[in-house]
Amino acid sequence: MKRIAHKTALHIGGWLFIGIGLLGLILPLIPGFVFIALGVYIISFASLWLYTKIDHIKLRYPKVGIHFDKVDKAISRFIKKAH
Repeated sequence: MKRIAHKTALHIGGWLFIGIGLLGLILPLIPGFVFIALGVYIISFASLWLYTKIDHIKLRYPKVGIHFDKVDKAISRFIKKAH
């Protein structure tokens, strides 16, 4: 039950960031692409398919993979603090 709640929280948080990102594409004050990318990355922790796609991107583009790893560490620290 705890795992389902955790996956649901990740999906809700990810879609919230995607929604903010879509607003950011319209509003000039919010960086839309950054929020959309962050939302997709958060959802990837709950979705095996999306996680493998991000791994493929990290292998194909190593410079982008470095940034993904930095974000991954920051999100992991935040999730561990939330527990």
